[in-house]
Amino acid sequence: MNKKTFFSVWFALCLVPGLAEALSCNSLWSLRSGGGVACDDAGLDALYSNPTVAAEGSGPLLGLFAPQCADGTSSCLGDEVRCMDGTRPIYYVDPAEDANGEPLISNHWIFWTTGGGTCIDGQACGRQYFNGDRSGMTSASATRFREEQGIFSSDSRNLFRHYNRVYLRKCTSDRFSGTNTHNALVVNGLGDDVDLFTHGRFMWQAVFNDLVTTHPTIGKKYDTSPCPGMDCDNSCPLGSTTCEWLPNLANATKVLLIGWSGGATGLINQVDSLAPELQALAPTADIRAVFDGRFNPSLDVQAAFWADIAPADFVNDYTQCAGVISPDCIDADLDGRISHGESLNAPRGTYSGLFNEPGELPLNPACPACGLGYSIFHFQVGERSWQTHDFLGYQLDAGCEAVHGVDAPQCLEPMHVLMNHVATPHFIRVALEDSTYWGTGGTASGADDSNYAYQQGPLGARTRTQAVHWVQGFATDSELALGIDDSWSGVAGVPSPPPFATAIFAPAGTSHAGTIANSSFFNTCLLPPGGGAGDELNLHTALYEWATFDIPRDAVQSAATGWSPVVCP
Repeated sequence: MNKKTFFSVWFALCLVPGLAEALSCNSLWSLRSGGGVACDDAGLDALYSNPTVAAEGSGPLLGLFAPQCADGTSSCLGDEVRCMDGTRPIYYVDPAEDANGEPLISNHWIFWTTGGGTCIDGQACGRQYFNGDRSGMTSASATRFREEQGIFSSDSRNLFRHYNRVYLRKCTSDRFSGTNTHNALVVNGLGDDVDLFTHGRFMWQAVFNDLVTTHPTIGKKYDTSPCPGMDCDNSCPLGSTTCEWLPNLANATKVLLIGWSGGATGLINQVDSLAPELQALAPTADIRAVFDGRFNPSLDVQAAFWADIAPADFVNDYTQCAGVISPDCIDADLDGRISHGESLNAPRGTYSGLFNEPGELPLNPACPACGLGYSIFHFQVGERSWQTHDFLGYQLDAGCEAVHGVDAPQCLEPMHVLMNHVATPHFIRVALEDSTYWGTGGTASGADDSNYAYQQGPLGARTRTQAVHWVQGFATDSELALGIDDSWSGVAGVPSPPPFATAIFAPAGTSHAGTIANSSFFNTCLLPPGGGAGDELNLHTALYEWATFDIPRDAVQSAATGWSPVVCP
């Protein structure tokens, strides 16, 4: 791609000091200082209609602004699409190329979403925006070009260069899953109120539609020459040396939807509804999901560490104590195994026990005893799952809700959904001692009990146990496989999916990054049972063979599976 200087605009990102009275603005962006105007709604409207970027940047990925509307148009008969602060979302593209770096017409696609957390009310969003890192809440800091590692690498080993690769830049702070517009939320101590936009799900839809509402044969054209705002589609003539092209997404035959970290959490909850939307636009596509860096232990696996329950089946253990309050189901010594729920004398081994926080609002209407609904994330008093779900407006897995009820606590816990209800073919990648979950230096990151991670075994024991069970028991133990959730065919009791429908790559180690880091993508290898020289497997090869040739890989570094670490050739 040509990388040339072009006109850019940089906006100051600071709160106006000394406001005499509270202001009502369209958005967080409007409340910032823009040319001395304290509440620049007109400036936001102009920026949204004709967006620009902060700087040129560098790299093979070229930024394109998403359409103004989820349906791919600018008329917004349906949902509008905005970053949390009201600016226009941006996404990046890198068309397929052959082994020599030459353009390649390919109907294989990758859509990749980044990670990070979210905010769950106006005050929290305002504090982050004005006092912290706002990069995941705006497009005003985006560059025109960017470079990434891993699956986006130009490394000659990277066979995913044969795919058209799309990078969705985080700016909605909702894990690409939200559908809400919040009107007049107070965002600071001055009483200023703004509209906040959690439009991540709409961003998926807008990008999909943007890549199909183009020339039916040629696909999407864009100009790599200097072009303010990057909205150059209509000025990029066929044959121009500054034009590049993407095939029409409607003709896709293979699509990987990849969520990393927080992006994986959002994708877990919505992939079974998002994939059919894409299928309607690309009817011949084989659509699969990749959940990267999000496989922290679920309550479903905890009974493996509880001797007084000791069931053989990890997946449905919580049912053994559902609604039971007895000495066998109460953790009387409060040892922190799930200290938050158990310290309240809630039923042990149950989702209602875990999500119990009486006296706090808003309550989950589906589970009044659950209070705000804390997630099992880190085994800590962590994200308020119900409040997050309510604030962002994201969909829960329909198969899970059909089994457990609308807004059921189980369906607010991503790992339960992943291990029991995700019917879209999927690939899991996790480092078994991921430092983002478990921390470093001997302390579990954020846990109620700082010794928690070490009480019942070595660091990552629960993740490893869950991964091994996923390999050994998924086809027989999950609620999908048992026919409790009939999402696979709509008929209860359907057989398990074909072998290639699921796969996992789970080496020991602490790296949170997987598909986005060369060290994890290319340079971490496992050896299969009985394997020798030439059998070494890295994440790149495991994912490529599964996605492209339906070769299943269940590679978990564990004595139970026989996969062992090895130096990559």
